[in-house]
Amino acid sequence: MRLLPLSHFEITPDVEPRVLVFFELLDQWGDTVKGAGALELRVRAGGETVEWEIDLADLARNASLYDPSTRAYRLALSDLPAWLGAVGRGEAGSAGSVELEVYFRTIGSDGLAAVLRDRLSIRGPH
Repeated sequence: MRLLPLSHFEITPDVEPRVLVFFELLDQWGDTVKGAGALELRVRAGGETVEWEIDLADLARNASLYDPSTRAYRLALSDLPAWLGAVGRGEAGSAGSVELEVYFRTIGSDGLAAVLRDRLSIRGPH
């Protein structure tokens, strides 16, 4: 599993910021694949944390979150808590960046539970 540097804050006029998270799953040869499982995503900054849980075992939802053009999953996180929205807007006094941390719980090819994880820092606007 790998969080991609395509992940970023999306800022548009008159709309609250959101976080776009792109991640890919890789097979044993390093090729991009789709996968079913439970995804837990955490965003942290300045002692604050917010979490999202996404069921990628639901195949319809899984397919709707997969972006074939990037060969990665694309999550749009909106309705951000105030502290995270402030980072996204680049407000003075907010943390300049956040850390994304993702955990993907699935069943490995050996039939045993497997947890894949990755971390990535992203910055608000400068």
